[in-house]
Amino acid sequence: MKIIEINNADNLSQEISELAKAWTATAEFWPLDSCQNTMRASPTFFSAVAKDRGQSIGWYLATVNGDDCELLFIYSHENSRGQGVGKALLTDLVSRVKSSDAISAIVLEVRQSNTRAIDLYERAGFSKIMVRPHYYSNGENAFVYKLNIETP
Repeated sequence: MKIIEINNADNLSQEISELAKAWTATAEFWPLDSCQNTMRASPTFFSAVAKDRGQSIGWYLATVNGDDCELLFIYSHENSRGQGVGKALLTDLVSRVKSSDAISAIVLEVRQSNTRAIDLYERAGFSKIMVRPHYYSNGENAFVYKLNIETP
């Protein structure tokens, strides 16, 4: 597996076109054009795609607001889940954020029912800092997690 940085919103669709078809079929996931608009509107963002044998199998998007980095999502294709794609993408993000002197924390929201993602975040050192009741359209709660970034 190879992690490739995406530093331009216009390159996004060519890097993840097949992957986008899979995730847009998932209820309540962002359309590709919304992701591209977020990238264009954010002066600083982090994004990367995971590839295996030339196929895009996962990607993430995070924006920087002040001294926090907000992980908007990590997505791995359903056929690649449980194979370390999410961990590799999260590790890439944390590494890139640590190399930036201006960011003190990574924050994210995750569905209460997404136990696989919660386990990934907790193993990576994230702590649950709050609950957003009835956050999602189906009434499900969101957990807010945070990872403080230590500066050398």
